[in-house]
Amino acid sequence: MSDENSPILVRSLKSHHIGTKEKLLGIVRSVSTNKIAISTAVFRCKCGHESTKTFATPLETLTNPSVCEEFNGGCGRKSTQGIFELLDEESEYFDYREILLELDHPDDFNSKPNYFLLLLLHDESTIPINSTIEFETMIGTDPRHKKTTIAPFGITSEVILYEDVFGQPFNPDAQNPATRRDMERLVAICVCELFTNADAPVKLISIQNKMEQHRLSSSDLEDVLDKLCAVGTLFRPSMNRDEYMPTG
Repeated sequence: MSDENSPILVRSLKSHHIGTKEKLLGIVRSVSTNKIAISTAVFRCKCGHESTKTFATPLETLTNPSVCEEFNGGCGRKSTQGIFELLDEESEYFDYREILLELDHPDDFNSKPNYFLLLLLHDESTIPINSTIEFETMIGTDPRHKKTTIAPFGITSEVILYEDVFGQPFNPDAQNPATRRDMERLVAICVCELFTNADAPVKLISIQNKMEQHRLSSSDLEDVLDKLCAVGTLFRPSMNRDEYMPTG
């Protein structure tokens, strides 16, 4: 897992992150309406025997049991004989939403799989488009995507919401980043947004101008940039302290 004080930008994900639990930071490009998924399905065979199937993610396909298992008291017949009935009232369900987070430049966003699919469970909070969210998840691959170029996805039940892509906390009265972690988060989001808009390395003076609204001194800003480069969130393409880019 990455440094706990420095979330990884979703746009900076690499192949070695697949299968790891990470703290991520991403820009929201799409939020679905509420969806309902089944977590535990209860089936009844024509013989009267009941069996259950559990589903780890909402992306799995609901299918009948393959056989009415004799060792559990069933009749041994196969599901191809149309013997199973799904018991809606005894099955268990949950609510979720699908959130698409930016992986590539917005101009390319509609070209799959240039997105990170986040499944947000049991959460009814408002998440504006173009807002920035922080969350922790095990990074997997979307099982619905059949090409060799995979579409990464994650599942979480909690996100930290920011009002805009510059990292301003959702509290409108907040003016200063309160902690070192807050400063690192603000600067990382700022560089990511400036790079996305320009599609070019971000000049230090541009970062300084943007961070003035957060009352972050030049010396503190350079310290934070050094830290973000050290942990791999950002890098300096020209090997000097005047230009920065998100990693990836």
